[in-house]
Amino acid sequence: VTALVLHHAKDLNLGSRKPRVAESDQLAATASLNMVLRHQVLPGRQGEADSRLVTLYCTGRGRFGNQTVTMRSRGPLDYAVTKPPVSSAPVVLNSDEQKVVEFLQGRPKTSGQIGTLMGEISDEALRSLLTRLRTKGAIRLVKSEKRPRRWRVVS
Repeated sequence: VTALVLHHAKDLNLGSRKPRVAESDQLAATASLNMVLRHQVLPGRQGEADSRLVTLYCTGRGRFGNQTVTMRSRGPLDYAVTKPPVSSAPVVLNSDEQKVVEFLQGRPKTSGQIGTLMGEISDEALRSLLTRLRTKGAIRLVKSEKRPRRWRVVS
């Protein structure tokens, strides 16, 4: 298991004057991201330690989540972004997922309303469909105290 912790301080007097990897709201959004970290060892010059070229593939939570970030690491606590993050390939939706996204254009809908649209679908299959769409960053839950919960398209 690998964990990558992104940390920054808003007060320039407390931390580095280097640009931050992410803003506060982006760091909070990472809780629902799928991240795949790959690395390639770059041999160090004579007398220098090896470094790594680290690529972090992120999916989920809209534009921020669907990015690929490339960093160079000289140690476990040393990461420097080598180039600006690039957008990942557009999310591909199957026909059922596309149908739900089109249905959610406009006002938020409940899981029951989405289930009615889908016709004969089990509760488990509906939960799986909504989870896939949420993971892909296409839909999200509307924050509300009301029950049942409602879903909307991520803009």
